[in-house]
Amino acid sequence: MTKEVKQLRAFEQSILLNYKAFISSLVTIIKSAQTNETKKPLSDVAVTCATSLLVAVPHFNFRTELLKIVVARVSRQTADDAFIKCRSALETLFTEDEEGRAGLEAVSMISKMLKTRHYQVHPSVLIPSPA
Repeated sequence: MTKEVKQLRAFEQSILLNYKAFISSLVTIIKSAQTNETKKPLSDVAVTCATSLLVAVPHFNFRTELLKIVVARVSRQTADDAFIKCRSALETLFTEDEEGRAGLEAVSMISKMLKTRHYQVHPSVLIPSPA
């Protein structure tokens, strides 16, 4: 390998490691807000980041972790701002996914969530919004 190739690989690995750390910190922030109500605004920002990444670059690595965040939010009975953002992100993902891989993964996760919750979710998860 040439020196340039080694540098490029090292650069790409550092980007990937930092992206993974960012996704992990989003998950940590969202989970910590469940026990600490004062962290709810920060959690809302983390959800916004996760939904934006999922919609903008569904082909990137760690899509599964982003989908876990989004599906966990739409599994709740209450429709707060984070719920609406996540539902909207899923709708956008389904309409814009050309390859179908991200959509298939999302459908699989939603299906499992619905079964485990015995379909006790907000009605707007099951009924599409009017176009």
